[in-house]
Amino acid sequence: MNTEKIEEFQRYFKCHSKSKEYMGHSSKVHSVGWSCDGKRLASGSFDKCVCIYTLDRDRLNKEITFKGHGGSVDQLCWHQTNPDLLSTASGDKSVRIWDTRVQKCVATINTKGENINITWSPNGNAIAVGNKEDLVTFIDARTHKIEAEEQFHFEVNEISWNNTSDLFFLTNGQGCIHILSYPDLKRQHILKAHPGTCICIEFDPTGKYFATGSADALVSLWDINELACKRVFTRMDWPVRTISFSYDGQLLASASEDLLIDIGFVETGDKIADISVEAATFTVAWHPSQYLLAYACDDKDTYDRKRDAGSLKVPPSKIMTTTRPKSPRPIVEPKPKDETIWDKLGTLGRKKRIKEVQEVQTEGKYAIDSPGYATAPVIPPEEYKLEENEEMSLIDQNAYTDSKFLELQDVLIEWINDELASQRIIVQDLKEDLYDGQVLQKLLEKLTGDKLDVPEVTQNEEGQKQKLAVVLAHFNKVLGLQRLGHSKWSMETIHSKNIVAIIHLLVALARHFRPPVRLTENVSVSVVVVKMKQGQLIPERINENLTTEYDDVGMRCERDAFDALFDHAPEKLQIVKKSLVTFVNKHLNKMNFEVTELESQFHDGVYLVILMGLLEGFFVPHYAFHLTPQEVDQKVHNVSFAFELMEECGLKKPKARPEDIVNMDLKSTLRVLYNLFLKYKTII
Repeated sequence: MNTEKIEEFQRYFKCHSKSKEYMGHSSKVHSVGWSCDGKRLASGSFDKCVCIYTLDRDRLNKEITFKGHGGSVDQLCWHQTNPDLLSTASGDKSVRIWDTRVQKCVATINTKGENINITWSPNGNAIAVGNKEDLVTFIDARTHKIEAEEQFHFEVNEISWNNTSDLFFLTNGQGCIHILSYPDLKRQHILKAHPGTCICIEFDPTGKYFATGSADALVSLWDINELACKRVFTRMDWPVRTISFSYDGQLLASASEDLLIDIGFVETGDKIADISVEAATFTVAWHPSQYLLAYACDDKDTYDRKRDAGSLKVPPSKIMTTTRPKSPRPIVEPKPKDETIWDKLGTLGRKKRIKEVQEVQTEGKYAIDSPGYATAPVIPPEEYKLEENEEMSLIDQNAYTDSKFLELQDVLIEWINDELASQRIIVQDLKEDLYDGQVLQKLLEKLTGDKLDVPEVTQNEEGQKQKLAVVLAHFNKVLGLQRLGHSKWSMETIHSKNIVAIIHLLVALARHFRPPVRLTENVSVSVVVVKMKQGQLIPERINENLTTEYDDVGMRCERDAFDALFDHAPEKLQIVKKSLVTFVNKHLNKMNFEVTELESQFHDGVYLVILMGLLEGFFVPHYAFHLTPQEVDQKVHNVSFAFELMEECGLKKPKARPEDIVNMDLKSTLRVLYNLFLKYKTII
């Protein structure tokens, strides 16, 4: 059934692919949107104006231009049941509501900042507007009064209600979706949607899905009830700026700085069509009852390339007058698209080579499920290009349900992200993000302080392999393996996305550099080694140990004075504790706080945060940490926040883990406080 629909859509859009341009503004158009009855189209522009067009069978006719904003009209949205009401958000710190019946502004609501996004609740009762300072203002659409203001402490990119108006969604700069109940604005969920900035969000009119677009060039489709990602659209190369569902929820349009607008089939992710454009696309919007897409790009004037065109575009009348795709023309197979540089950039482009992944998964499934016969005649060896006696390894898929294996991956990912946080590199998947050598190069340079003489960007597979070989050779030298290398990893296994080889390498690095992480112990996985023998793939199952037991639990705990103190001079421990208690109380007493037991009274992080503020002379807002933490994660948050303050103030990153402080580990607590004592002991 889906195949027939896809082919029908593809035939239709191939026959109706041209668009007509409408000039209405003197500067670039930022936002377009259809009224709920589909009779009008509105556009907002950098020229501070709003243009209203009426849809008259085969064309758009400009009806009126609304003026009044003192800044650019960055976003607009219509009332979802009243086709005459339109709201706009502007950089002039105001929200305006316009009525097309009287053709004027009927309400102006002043807000506290330069507004960049706006949404109208589906029930029509409220309008929410967000500004550049991440303040979201909620307005009663009936009284035009501000109901609430909510300041968020993260980068808010897009806001929206769900279709029932009882949940409020925000996307942020950390790739997350925050879900709040409405109207009480209590946090319900935080979804980690993307490794990069989550830019836009859109809800399916049928109430089944919502979609998000991100700086990683991906569009994710989410089940609204399960809050689970169903599929990912990977055809874009640049950050996805705007997305829109068709009226029946079957099609999803997405656009970015790519010179095309991608139209995909929601239920399968298949490509339906792409619309060629000449510049980056700012906004797309499907008609509420037709397969009619309006959009606006960063186009320049035909006769003066220094001027913005100020135009919007829609397809011709054939699409406007058709409510479902019908065409007798046969489908024409598209020409294979040449692989671009972004297809080859691995981590930077986030482009998945889906066919290759599926081939490996197919072979892996066979090898794992096979009963162990001497031959494997069903596997077509020509697809895998193994030479005689050459072998490849595949991890047993059951490993991905092993909690210890998953925990080890999470620990390693968190470690890498901590090391590379200053470079704004975020790793989400070890296989997909490390295989090309880009992240491993950055990790090596961060851990060793050495600068590698390799290209920052590699444009093809051969370049990736050359770079990866250099990086691994340097790692092997650091690890003392420069002569023979290491049998557990190689350039070939890392580049082929062998997760076992990647984890072996990372564990070895963690054991060598002693980062403040606790490696999951005694992790092993079942691996199927497939070998080409006499033209057949022969599987063999082996058990691979990834970690063992560690006396130092994998954390940075090189011997220091506190180790000697605990081991050889326990009688002096009380003297040290007394000195540190005196030091911290000298400052905490300024706020009438006093401690007697270091390990128990600092374990929730509250005094650590307050102490940093007192030592450096700044006030720490109470919303930044938990004043009365009850849960372990709240305490870990406090200690982590205190560690961040220490680093901001010029101290080295503490060797202890936040979890060790929370667990009341005395040695870790003393190490942290002693570092503060060394720097601030002269402060009165």
